[in-house]
Amino acid sequence: MSDHEITVPGLPRWHPDPAVRKTIDRVREFGWAIVAISDICEECIRNGESPEVPECTFGYSVGASLRGTPELAVYGLTPQETWDLLDELVERLSVHDWKQLVDGGVELTTETLDVPVRLVEMIDTLDLIHARALFPNVPALQVVWADEHGHYPWEDDYSLPADAQQFYGFPDATPGTRPTGPRIIRSGGGPNRAQRRTRRRRRR
Repeated sequence: MSDHEITVPGLPRWHPDPAVRKTIDRVREFGWAIVAISDICEECIRNGESPEVPECTFGYSVGASLRGTPELAVYGLTPQETWDLLDELVERLSVHDWKQLVDGGVELTTETLDVPVRLVEMIDTLDLIHARALFPNVPALQVVWADEHGHYPWEDDYSLPADAQQFYGFPDATPGTRPTGPRIIRSGGGPNRAQRRTRRRRRR
C-alpha cells in the first residue's frame, strides 16, 4: 500500500507540495505535528538553499484539529520554546473548553514560559501554510505571551517592541462578558516532563 492510500479520518491523503506531504506523514505517524519557522532552516542548509528569513520566528500546530481543538500558533519564541509550549497546550486543550478560555480572557501558566499566556482567536492565518493547506476551515488560536510585567501586546503598558511578538488576533471577541475574579489555570496532572520530551522526539 502506498503512502497516499494510508488514510486518517479528516486528513487529506496527498498534497502537491512536497513539504506539506512531509507534514502529512508526521501527522499520520504521531497524530499531529508542529511546524517551526526560524532564521535557521535545517532542510534549506542541507539542500544548499538560502532560507527566506521571517520577520519574526513562529510556529504552529498541524492536525491538532483532528483532536477536536483549534490549531495553535505562537510568535517570537525560540524553536525549542515553540515546540515545548505548543506541545504542552495542545495536551491541555484536550481537557479544557477552548471557547471558554478565549471568551473569558483566561490566563494560563505553563511549564515552558515564566510569564502567563492567553489564547486569542486569529483573524489572519496566512502564515499557517501547512495547516491552511490541510485544514482550511478549522479555527486557529494564537498563543500570546505577556511581557515580564504581565502585560499583553494590546495593552498600553506592554513593554516589548512590536516586532518581538507579531500579533494576529482579536483579544476581546465578547466585550463586557469576561468574568470577574481569578482567571488562572495551572498545569495539573498528566505526563511528566521526561515523558513529554520523549513524545516530542518521536513526533519530530
